[in-house]
Amino acid sequence: MKTLEKACIIDDDPIMIFGMKLMMKQMGISLDTEIWNNGQDAIEGLEHLASKGEALPQVIFLDLTMPIMDGWDFLEALKQSSMPGKENMEIYVLSSSINPSDKTRALNYAQVKDYIAKPLAEERLQQILTV
Repeated sequence: MKTLEKACIIDDDPIMIFGMKLMMKQMGISLDTEIWNNGQDAIEGLEHLASKGEALPQVIFLDLTMPIMDGWDFLEALKQSSMPGKENMEIYVLSSSINPSDKTRALNYAQVKDYIAKPLAEERLQQILTV
């Protein structure tokens, strides 16, 4: 069983963010959870944490469709980043797209562990955060 201390939600949908935080609370999972509303804020925030020597999130929930920098651009920026510790982050793509090519494309990134169609079911969240 992995011990998680920090998670991250990168999504511009306040209802999705609220729902995920509520599910975690109801499941009794207390994590330090970073919230960023677009990929640009997320990559800058992660680089800031790394530069200060702070722990990076072990799990990232990433939306693909966001303003400023979308999930695809975030994945590319992370791939190009020299941020120490980034290889220990597991990314779960959450998307409303059911296009099989999106799933294939997402899973081509080494850190992407799964592609999950929204909404995220409580059972799947439990599996991700407690296995």
